[in-house]
Amino acid sequence: MATKEMKVISREHFFDLLDNGHEEFRIKTTTPGKNKRDISEDAPFDREDPMSYALVSIIFDYIEIFAKGEFSAHDVAEAERVYGHTKVVPLEDRVKQLEAQLAVFLLNQKTKTA
Repeated sequence: MATKEMKVISREHFFDLLDNGHEEFRIKTTTPGKNKRDISEDAPFDREDPMSYALVSIIFDYIEIFAKGEFSAHDVAEAERVYGHTKVVPLEDRVKQLEAQLAVFLLNQKTKTA
């Protein structure tokens, strides 16, 4: 059964879709503030426009992007297989950075109290 849109999993997934000619997307986000609400809008991106790449590179972590079109279950599964791991690697790197910062902080605290 085909689906009308597929969640874009990572920046690389978006860039590959765009490079392969896919230009119809939908973006979704939640408004900030006390009265949060979900908003979404069709957002065509043009692979010939460098701002399409720059914009997604900057804001990808703050929005959800969905590729619009006909996607089979195989298409979705293949996207998960190829791009699904990319979010884990940066998270692991971030955890290592935080652990190193914490170790330095604790070492500094020990030397201040000694």
